[in-house]
Amino acid sequence: LKLRDGKLNEVILKDILISQLQKINGFAYKGNAYTFSPKNIAKAIEELNVPLNEGLMSANQKISDKLMLGTSYDEELIDGVKKSFSLQYIDFKHPENNVFHITEEFSVNRQMTTEIEKTRRPDLVVFINGIPLCVIELKKSSIDAEQGISQMIRNQGKDEIPHLFKFIQLTIAGNNHSPHYGTAGTPKKFYAVWEEEESLEELASIIKERTISPLDKTLYALLKPKRLLELLHSYIIFDNKIKKVARYQQFFAIKEIVKKINTFDNTGKRGGGLIWHTQGSGKSLTMAMLTKVIKRDIPASKIIVVTDRKDLDRQIHMTFANSEIQAGRASSGHDLIEKLQSGMSVITTLIHKFET
Repeated sequence: LKLRDGKLNEVILKDILISQLQKINGFAYKGNAYTFSPKNIAKAIEELNVPLNEGLMSANQKISDKLMLGTSYDEELIDGVKKSFSLQYIDFKHPENNVFHITEEFSVNRQMTTEIEKTRRPDLVVFINGIPLCVIELKKSSIDAEQGISQMIRNQGKDEIPHLFKFIQLTIAGNNHSPHYGTAGTPKKFYAVWEEEESLEELASIIKERTISPLDKTLYALLKPKRLLELLHSYIIFDNKIKKVARYQQFFAIKEIVKKINTFDNTGKRGGGLIWHTQGSGKSLTMAMLTKVIKRDIPASKIIVVTDRKDLDRQIHMTFANSEIQAGRASSGHDLIEKLQSGMSVITTLIHKFET
């Protein structure tokens, strides 16, 4: 509460954010080291606090873009020279440069208060650099996990605490036996279970005095600092203004593909691979997330998505457009050749176009 200036409607831990913005955003010019001016730091914090007048998800998308891409400000340097420098809110390249906090019973003033319930109190809130990015609602084992999910969804309503949820990237709800996860705006039916056995050995070295629960596994899998940053940066996507977080199958499929891309044999060739999907399991979104990961890691890459049906080509192209990925769509064999030669970096096409 002290870090929030004693205000229950203030959800950012401002002093921590100011300190972190100065720490992770140093830049050099003509051999001199600089940090951003207090005026620009204050501006960056003010701009992150996007108003809710266009609705929760619109504000959330704008804030998410700022968190992922950062923003730019002019700074006055030696000799009165002004130059623009990029300011980041989170250091995704060096996880150890960020600070992580967790608080319980985080009281927040409701937008529409009543005498009985003036505040809502999410059980746990996780902060990175003083910015609230994850909310956890937990119920005791005797209470159905759905109650935690319903409470999470209720708290996002316009009369509730949307001024907290406009920052939120990951939501976890349920009980000890049945934890589920989603993101801001996720409907109840799309809250998912995360499956991962790899971390069991690590967990066993931490939790020795009792049996490891599904909740332990979920929290450990999703909230280890490096993993949380990875999820925030590459595995949460807006699809036609609907915010979606990767299922564990999509996450690990993309990780395996990236591993293949970066692995060469002694002749300098890399192996291919095959991913099998059931119908409706989100292959278009897997491709969209993968494309974003590849474009980030290998900026000069060229990505061509080849399918064998018009409706699939249309669907994938639409998913890319909805996910703000600029992709060309080849209308003929000659058009495909032109697009390939033009330097366009993402193209969707039908296999038949290769006959030309």
